[in-house]
Amino acid sequence: MIENYDRLSDAEKTGIAALPYRVGLWMSTLEGAGGDTADELESLAMMETIEKISTSPHYDFAAYICRQTLAMKSRWIEWSSDFAKVPDECRDAVSMLKRTIPDEAATHFAEALFLIAASVAKAHREETARVGFADFPGLVNRLMGHLQDRVGGYDNHQNISGTEAAALKRLAGFLGLDGVPKTLR
Repeated sequence: MIENYDRLSDAEKTGIAALPYRVGLWMSTLEGAGGDTADELESLAMMETIEKISTSPHYDFAAYICRQTLAMKSRWIEWSSDFAKVPDECRDAVSMLKRTIPDEAATHFAEALFLIAASVAKAHREETARVGFADFPGLVNRLMGHLQDRVGGYDNHQNISGTEAAALKRLAGFLGLDGVPKTLR
């Protein structure tokens, strides 16, 4: 599988290696609320997810790419612009990979990109929460969201804003994912 991938040009391989980092930053830039705290939490979530995928025994190819992403940390500054292009870049990369490597490996890479974006979206709640007895139903909903997240779900997660949820849905479509992946296997 890697031998077919190695036939791609250096520019194509670098573009693919940039995507785990770029998809996380893209998601982070969608919401401006939260300031430095949100940025730090989202950056930490992105790094933890990339690192987790890089060691996954179930996502061999995605793990390989995430190790490449981490090894190219010195290039992250140059990868930190033109975020509007990220969904298209993801679609094009997965399409190219499906012509190059086994379909399952390309799909796992697409799922890994989605999971990185979703981890960033979940990292910080941009919308201001009401506090007080009048928000008891909201508190129950948030607690249920956290419980659902602990068992691997992203649907209706309370930290994910409407903008982020729409972006995740759009990204899943661009990645060719039939459903939204729930968790890393």
